[in-house]
Amino acid sequence: MLLRQLIQQPITSSQLLVCDPFHMAGKEELVKEVIGLANADVDGPRYILFGINPAAMDGNKIVGIQEGFMWDLKKAHRYISELIEPVVSLAFIYDRFDGKLVGALEVDDCDEGPFVVGQDYSRELSRGKAWIREGRELREVDIADL
Repeated sequence: MLLRQLIQQPITSSQLLVCDPFHMAGKEELVKEVIGLANADVDGPRYILFGINPAAMDGNKIVGIQEGFMWDLKKAHRYISELIEPVVSLAFIYDRFDGKLVGALEVDDCDEGPFVVGQDYSRELSRGKAWIREGRELREVDIADL
């Protein structure tokens, strides 16, 4: 039910990121997006939606994701949550529509922020870095700005 509602309004915003279905998001990219959504000035859970092409010309927005990618996302959400401080609740939900697999990473419990990278991982993800999603834009911010 929830996925169907997200699919009906697949527009990137401060509460919903629609991932490019033709680009596999890496861990670093997902960590930035989760932090950006968690820091967004909105109420309630936020979502990263996979398997939807909102620009589809024929009206069928569902392109689906591969089974292997779905399993990688299910495993990655635990790893991603370990890189973020304070703890944010992540859950991966998925379903099939017209035989195509669609998924969403739900980001919840975002009241305890601001959220930052909790440990050095790479040059892009160093301890203390933060982002915020404002509509369609993800921008890096100083924690003091949050």
